[in-house]
Amino acid sequence: MEINSCSLNYMWSPPVHTACPLTMYIIYYREIQTDGNEADWIQIPITQVKKTSYVIPLKCDVEYEIAMSDLLKMNKGRVSCQTSGA
Repeated sequence: MEINSCSLNYMWSPPVHTACPLTMYIIYYREIQTDGNEADWIQIPITQVKKTSYVIPLKCDVEYEIAMSDLLKMNKGRVSCQTSGA
């Protein structure tokens, strides 16, 4: 990940071994609430499966949770480990 001012360049490596073709990635992100409530996840579908990065515009000085999953032709992949950061 690269954080520049108020955006995040989220980067990943494509899956190495899959039995089914990859059809898309989905990036999930949400603000971490200071009041203990959970914000809704925002989803960004990435249909160009050869891409390995995406710039997410974020609010400055706000902490976020970010996760990613892949979508295979047969079923939805597992969500990656979540990452938190400001």
